[in-house]
Amino acid sequence: MVKEKAADELYLQQEGDRIQQQYANQQFRDNQFGQQKALGPNADKLGWTRIKDIDNQAGRNGQAVTQIKIFDEGISAVDIKQGGLGDCYLLSAMSVIAHSRPDLIQKIFHPASRQYNDTGLYTIMFFRNRKPCIITIDDMFPTNRNNHHAYVQIGVNEQGTKECWAMMIEKAYAKMYGSYPNIDGGLVDEALADLTNGAPYRYDLTDPEVKKMYNSGEFWNKLVFWSSKNYLLGAGSPAGSDADVSPLGIVQGHAYSILDVCEIEGNKLVQLRNPWGDETEWKGPWGDSSSEWTERRRRIVYDRMQQKGYQLSEIGKNDGIFWMSVSDFFKNFEQLFLCRFFSEEYQEINYQSEWSKAKGTAGGCCNFNSVGQNPQLKLQVTGNGPVEIFCFLLVEQPVGGQSNENLGIGFQIYDLKGQKIKDRRMPEAVVENHRGYMVARSVSLDSTIKPSANPYTLLITTFENNQEAKFNFTLWYNKNQGTVTLNEF
Repeated sequence: MVKEKAADELYLQQEGDRIQQQYANQQFRDNQFGQQKALGPNADKLGWTRIKDIDNQAGRNGQAVTQIKIFDEGISAVDIKQGGLGDCYLLSAMSVIAHSRPDLIQKIFHPASRQYNDTGLYTIMFFRNRKPCIITIDDMFPTNRNNHHAYVQIGVNEQGTKECWAMMIEKAYAKMYGSYPNIDGGLVDEALADLTNGAPYRYDLTDPEVKKMYNSGEFWNKLVFWSSKNYLLGAGSPAGSDADVSPLGIVQGHAYSILDVCEIEGNKLVQLRNPWGDETEWKGPWGDSSSEWTERRRRIVYDRMQQKGYQLSEIGKNDGIFWMSVSDFFKNFEQLFLCRFFSEEYQEINYQSEWSKAKGTAGGCCNFNSVGQNPQLKLQVTGNGPVEIFCFLLVEQPVGGQSNENLGIGFQIYDLKGQKIKDRRMPEAVVENHRGYMVARSVSLDSTIKPSANPYTLLITTFENNQEAKFNFTLWYNKNQGTVTLNEF
């Protein structure tokens, strides 16, 4: 079924109000997610403790806790510090949202959950399968035998206020995926989409085409544009154990948030944050102790942060935040993640279907004669010139359980004069391809497409045949440039 996006602005308010009324005037205990199985294999070393009873000397400088708040003195990336769970991808996603769009962090909390309360009930909204997903948690959190936070570390400011929004999101996210171990490892762009319902995209920085874009300066221009438009950006370092740190301070197999991109006195720089939130930072040129940082350049950065309304971060603090040149960025990172939002000039179209053996729609790619059995759509483009499109294919995942194993997925747009693909004897008439099949939860395409008298043919497939899954296909187009429609054959 093809449908336009339905508004969901009131959904969190209405569902949160209903849950608040259901548990009014009582201490809330989450019987769905309070058992030891939610902690996984390390359950024998961990326990559950209420926020108010967790180590009250937990301040960053050892200061005593005097009060508890969900949000205090604004929302900042420095509120987040990774604990004993390998969810750096999630914390990096949270960091970049907190830095660039802190309003989006507050908006996923039901209004009553933005304040600390004695009933212990908190309601948070994520987006699962491109639909709002309401998660309710209590105020019991994993602690170790020393009564310290086991996972994301809590923020305590100089006034002794314990700020809890990051640990709330981490717990609710773990509940959505079924347990804390189920969120150990992931991708920044997918977490950004879960948190914001934005459109994710991923670049392989080792790809020859991307390297060509970098060498020509095109990729730098894209980075500057994305940053100026408040796209949410993250990066992934080369594969390896996160116990491995390069000689210049980059943690291997680790996710970082990108906080800023700018040019300072002719130097093209990228600002990043390690979610560990400590001294494990880049130690090369433009690092915290680098001679490149003259007083004038420090002032330029400080003024820029003030102008953009960013949380001020002093160069030289051991907070995980650092700068590096764009050339060193490309040498030390292998993936770039982004998540974008579309203004009112873009129209969104959603299509939901499935690859099913019973329905005869699990045909596989063009290696199989059954390729024509896959879901196919007529994609009609009208206008006076090329129309910008962004396509996003997402395989549906369960709520409250571990994600399904990723499949090789992909889609292609063909110019077949309005005809449907029947078998593998297909003409080489591919108009657009999202860079080949990928074993992933989602794949995206950012491109333009020319108007055509006849509709294009959109083919959505798994790589292997007889593989089953439900999926969502979303297409955004610039309606100022033309019109795009999707219809079934």
